[in-house]
Amino acid sequence: MAAEFLAVADQRHLRALVTITEGIDRIGGLAEGLPVTDAARIIYFHFRNSQFALATGTFGWGVDRGTRWLLERVEAAILKP
Repeated sequence: MAAEFLAVADQRHLRALVTITEGIDRIGGLAEGLPVTDAARIIYFHFRNSQFALATGTFGWGVDRGTRWLLERVEAAILKP
């Protein structure tokens, strides 16, 4: 049952990120040739709880450094230079 709830939450999260990346695309901010869905998936991958826990806890970077590092990776991957 918990797995089903998590699957629904993941789907909703990804749909919300598609909406956000559509907005970024509308203002011309996405990297050239990057589809909206791929941009959403890149954000989703980097900010899933497991990735966040890895950067902040396992690496010992803490919340501020881990968040900053993940954000920098996502910005470099999806935004125009």
